[in-house]
Amino acid sequence: MAEIRGLDSTKGFLVVSVLEDSPADKAGLLGVEVTKDFDGREVPMDGDIIIKIDGKVVRKIADILVHLQMEKLVGDELVLTILRDGEIMDKTLFLGERPSN
Repeated sequence: MAEIRGLDSTKGFLVVSVLEDSPADKAGLLGVEVTKDFDGREVPMDGDIIIKIDGKVVRKIADILVHLQMEKLVGDELVLTILRDGEIMDKTLFLGERPSN
């Protein structure tokens, strides 16, 4: 996927979707809206890629989950460094409670 999207690295976590009114939505994170077929496989062509969480490198979803579980509480501030359309930017969000459904 990284090669198809023209990315230099395979590290990070792709934001596939963002729930409306969620902390991620309020922070302005964007999920995948465009896919293309490559050899019978749908490949996401957009969507933010989280590359750091509070300054710590993200290689996979487990990096995010462990950080949230070990370091954060509901209401805490979180800074995500993302890659969007070739540009690196920070997005700040405040953690809410996980939805029950």
